[in-house]
Amino acid sequence: LGPQAPWTRWCRPRATAFIVGVDSQSRSSKYCKAWRRCTPRMGQLVNRRGNHTSTSEEPQPLRTSPSRAPPLRAVGWRQWMPVKEDVIVITLVLGAIYIYFDMMHIPTHVPADFERMRTAGQLAARTLAHVEPLVVAGVSTGALDDAVRNFIALVPGAVAATMGFRGYNHSSCISVNQVVCHGVPSHTKILHTGDIVNVDVTVRVDGWHGDTSKTFIVGGVDAASADASRLVRTTREALELGLRECKPNGRMGDIVYPIQKHLEHAGYTVVNKYAAHGIGRRFHAPPHIVHGDGYPGHGALLKPGLFFTIEPMANMGAVGTGTLRDGWTVVTLDGALSAQFEHTVGVGATACEVFTRVPGNDAFI
Repeated sequence: LGPQAPWTRWCRPRATAFIVGVDSQSRSSKYCKAWRRCTPRMGQLVNRRGNHTSTSEEPQPLRTSPSRAPPLRAVGWRQWMPVKEDVIVITLVLGAIYIYFDMMHIPTHVPADFERMRTAGQLAARTLAHVEPLVVAGVSTGALDDAVRNFIALVPGAVAATMGFRGYNHSSCISVNQVVCHGVPSHTKILHTGDIVNVDVTVRVDGWHGDTSKTFIVGGVDAASADASRLVRTTREALELGLRECKPNGRMGDIVYPIQKHLEHAGYTVVNKYAAHGIGRRFHAPPHIVHGDGYPGHGALLKPGLFFTIEPMANMGAVGTGTLRDGWTVVTLDGALSAQFEHTVGVGATACEVFTRVPGNDAFI
């Protein structure tokens, strides 16, 4: 607020001095509540120049030559127009409010959207089925990513949702051994017998997303160590236990709680830093779902029409993770193994539906 503010003309005290509470009819301070200097306190004198002076004597009006206060003039609408700085601040505040409510709003969908999600989810599932036989010793993670991209390209209107997402230039995320998630495929990263490999695939078909992942064991279950096989099996069981608790009008905590308890009971830690999410037309949407912090009857309401993913990540060692220099690859800090499984789920009117499961094919759990 500067000297050009429109109410400054109302803050010019009358030439005739007055004392607050005595000459209340002639004081002009009733027009200038916004300016403290124009509002004298009880027992304080105001002289011709508008300066406040104190007195200990009994308040008495001062006798001075009469003078008129400047007449009040109507304030035009142009004087109340916001300046450039005000427009910037207002725009930023409104933008922040919009983003906040957009992030907090949990979208639901109509029955016709379920068929679109089935199409996207089953393509993601078939993509994993296509890649599974290729997960063998001697193959590179870059070659697996090429197979994912080429398979998705066979379907009209389908693309890999990860391609170009926030600068990511691959069609899948492939995480090997101690890599928790978001492993970047490379033609120099060669698989070996006994490795555990998570292949995470997200497809977009006509604007709708299907997201799924599975942890494979290179060479089969017998080729891996007992600890690695147990980690993979337990993580898969945890996902199944969570999906069994998915019911319309239930709570997200009903799904998360058995996942957390099953993994912790087996001695594993649950990664909360990277969580599951809502899905549909958007790759990532509310709600934000962590698998290691939930209780029955708590969390987001499972409204019919809600689409989301469930993707528990379990570490054999400590829960701590770090990101490599590529900005994507997340690894365990202690170098321990990590496993993950994922499905895309929709809440129907009477039951929950797993979109990324093809009946009769073990690749999709």
